Amino acid sequence: MVSASGAQERIALVIGNSAYQQAAPLRNPANDARSVAAALSAIGFEVRLSIDLSTAGFFAEVDRFSQQLNRRSVALFYYAGHGLQVNGMNFIVPVDATFDSARNEVSGLYPIDIVIARMEGKSEASIVILDACRNDAFGMDIRDTVSQGRSIKLRDGGQIRSVAKGFAEMQGAIGMLIAYATQPGNVAFDGDGDNSPFTAALVRALPTPGLEIRQVFSRTRADVVIATGRQQVPWDHSSLTNDLYLRSPPSAAPGSRPDRRIGLPPP
Repeated sequence: MVSASGAQERIALVIGNSAYQQAAPLRNPANDARSVAAALSAIGFEVRLSIDLSTAGFFAEVDRFSQQLNRRSVALFYYAGHGLQVNGMNFIVPVDATFDSARNEVSGLYPIDIVIARMEGKSEASIVILDACRNDAFGMDIRDTVSQGRSIKLRDGGQIRSVAKGFAEMQGAIGMLIAYATQPGNVAFDGDGDNSPFTAALVRALPTPGLEIRQVFSRTRADVVIATGRQQVPWDHSSLTNDLYLRSPPSAAPGSRPDRRIGLPPP
C-alpha cells in the first residue's frame, strides 16, 4: 500500500460477540465480524478476528492491537454485539458480563473509552465502528432497579446512577472517525438474514473504488435507512484532517494542487 508519503500499514481488530452467558444471545454479531474481516482483508488490511470475547479477552486483544499501531498506519476497530450506556458512558458487553440482581452488582463491562484511548495519536488515521446495542442486553433490568431507587454497584468500583437506551455520542481525537450502527440513544437491528442491516450495507460499500471513507459511511447510512424503513439511522463523527480512501481515489485534475490522501490501496 502506498500513500502520498510512502508505504503504509493497514491494521484492523474485528470482534463479534454472539454467545452471551447471561445477556440475551445474538444471532448475527459473529457472522457480521467474519463478513467485515473478509471485506477488510480483501482491501489490504491485516485483520485479527476474535469471536465471543470475555472481559479479560477484550483487555488483551485491545492492548495487543494498540501495540501494533504506528504513525504510518491506518487503524480500524470493529465491534458487533451488545452495548450499554451507563452513567453517560458507553460500554461493550463481553460474553461473560453479568448482572447479579440479588447483590445489585454489575461486572465485566468494557469501556469503549479504553479502545479510543489506545488508538488516539498512534496512527495516521483511526476508525472505530460500533455495530452494537442490538437490543437491551440486561439494561432494562438495571434501569428498573435504578428507577426503584435501589443502588447498583460496578464490581470494578463506583455506582450506577443511570442507564440509557443505546449509546451516547462520543468524539475522538484529531485523526479519528467513530461510526455507529444507529443514532445516539437508539437500538440497532440484529437482522433477519446472515448480517445486521448496518454490516450488510457496510460490506457492500467498503470495496467500492473511489469512495472516501466518509462517503463509505454516508452510502452505508442511506442503505440502512431504506432497509429499515427509516427506523435505524447510522451515525458518525469525524475529526479526520485528510481524505482516506480504502480503494482507488479519483485522479487529480491536471495542474491542481496536490492534496494529502492516505490509505491508497493495492492494485
